[in-house]
Amino acid sequence: MSEGGSAQARADELRAEAAQARARADALEREAGAWAAGAEGERRVAAALAGLPAAWSVVHDRLLRPGVSGSNLDHVCVGPAGVYLVDAKNWSGSTSVHEGNVWQHGRQHSPKGRELDGLNRMAAEMERALGSPVVPVIALAGRQSSRFRHERVRGVEVMPVARLTAWLTAQPTNLEPAAAMLLARRVEQAYPPASPATPPPLPPLTGPLPDPIKPARAGRGRRVGRSVSKLVVGVVPLLALVFLAPRLPALFVAILTPPASASAPEVAAAQPRACEGLTASVVKRVTGSAKVYPHEYGGTDVCGWHLTKPANEFVPPEVTIRTGRTEALIASARQVTGPTIKVAVGQASVTVPEHTVLKGWTLAPSAVTQPFSISLHYRYPTGATARQITAADTAARTRVSRLAEDLARHLPPTSVPTRP
Repeated sequence: MSEGGSAQARADELRAEAAQARARADALEREAGAWAAGAEGERRVAAALAGLPAAWSVVHDRLLRPGVSGSNLDHVCVGPAGVYLVDAKNWSGSTSVHEGNVWQHGRQHSPKGRELDGLNRMAAEMERALGSPVVPVIALAGRQSSRFRHERVRGVEVMPVARLTAWLTAQPTNLEPAAAMLLARRVEQAYPPASPATPPPLPPLTGPLPDPIKPARAGRGRRVGRSVSKLVVGVVPLLALVFLAPRLPALFVAILTPPASASAPEVAAAQPRACEGLTASVVKRVTGSAKVYPHEYGGTDVCGWHLTKPANEFVPPEVTIRTGRTEALIASARQVTGPTIKVAVGQASVTVPEHTVLKGWTLAPSAVTQPFSISLHYRYPTGATARQITAADTAARTRVSRLAEDLARHLPPTSVPTRP
């Protein structure tokens, strides 16, 4: 090796390590910038949600699975319209919707389907835990977000943060204040803060410390342990033999007897759900959809239908039906006494208590054997005028009424009391 060869090699190694360190530092700096932008977006959304009326309760930065993972919920709003999971997105550049997906147009064009599907999964998990529908919302908090028009994409409501509070307060009332307050408490208990407050320091110890507990002598402990072990080994088998001897014949019979077949006559068949009275053929005919897809909620009183093929099982359906005990509890909390039909931005809903009918139905009130409700989500045409929006709302009102009347004709008597 020539003079200074080893020193030069070491210098080259250190320069290579420095280059790697700079690349790592640049990557960390970019990651830190993304987290900072996300935090700023959450602050903007939180500031907007602070303008909600007093009937609404809002919690921020909560753990979805405490003690299991660090997945967090940016904002959860509970109010008269129900539960809304709001995810803040401080995306740079503009945002658009193309072919059923949201796209971010910054340095490059990035699809955001993973974010939409992930938010749907979190809302579905909350829905199962709370026993109440949870609406996923993305609030765009970037500088160019005001140019985006509110749209429902893959079951997620996507809108600029400037329109968020107005949209929430315009949603149909589903809960009375008492019911909303109880649900808000459940949210606070089920989802603790992701960044808990630092506990106060412990007060300084005063006075003398207690005397330490003196351990027993090891030799004596081993002798006692061996004595107990001998007693257990000798007595337990004897007691087991005395106890099992009279029962041995029955045990052999139980072991040798094959289990009853699931198709035996005594096994009762599953009862059809009342909400399934609204069939696929009726939903297609009334809504004009070429094909519909059932949505499985897993409960006995709630059903749903997708009017277009969902991207995954977590996308909320466009048509949701509640019947029986579930609807009775909600109607009681809302103090509903008569049938109602409401139309808000992109949603029409009808509520029908037991033994009541909507105006214009040819059905007798006695035919409605249990309470139920139906909600229908729909979209306005791109660039819709005021006249087109009014026409879409009127059509949705007619459709949800026809869906409700058809379901009322096929409601079986409830097998459980619907009065709370």
